Amino acid sequence: MKSTIRNLSTLAALPLLCLLLTGGCEEPETELSRSHAYMDSRRTMLGELRLMDHELNQVIAGRQSGVSAALIVPIVRQKLRPTIQGLLDRTDDLTSTTATADVHDLFHTYLQTRLDAYNLLLQGGAESRPELFEYFGLKQIEAETLGRKLEDLIYKVRSEIPEYN
Repeated sequence: MKSTIRNLSTLAALPLLCLLLTGGCEEPETELSRSHAYMDSRRTMLGELRLMDHELNQVIAGRQSGVSAALIVPIVRQKLRPTIQGLLDRTDDLTSTTATADVHDLFHTYLQTRLDAYNLLLQGGAESRPELFEYFGLKQIEAETLGRKLEDLIYKVRSEIPEYN
């Protein structure tokens, strides 16, 4: 009878023991794993940007007569600006690591510059101010320069993070 009670007590404690053992088996999050996760998130965002740019380039390439404000303003208002704003919001929600801090800051600056450019374009269209289209062009050039610097920095940082593909 005593052995039956002991066996029942042992059986009752078994699920608790299993829970304790499996809970302790999780790997603690490390700076390295957070850096990997950050770079994976950044890779996804860059993919979204490339897709957006590709779609825009297809629209522009299909135009024989060039690109007018009447064509580009609605695309920026409906697709490009909301996409950039969403990526900027997601970037603000990401926590960078020591290894990814420079990428984080430059990516934020890059997105903000593109957003500023789109805002100038939309303002120029809304207010019929062609000089703002010129400023839009200058901001786009600035964003392209930042984009090239960002790609170089990402390549450098990826090579410095151990075990990152």
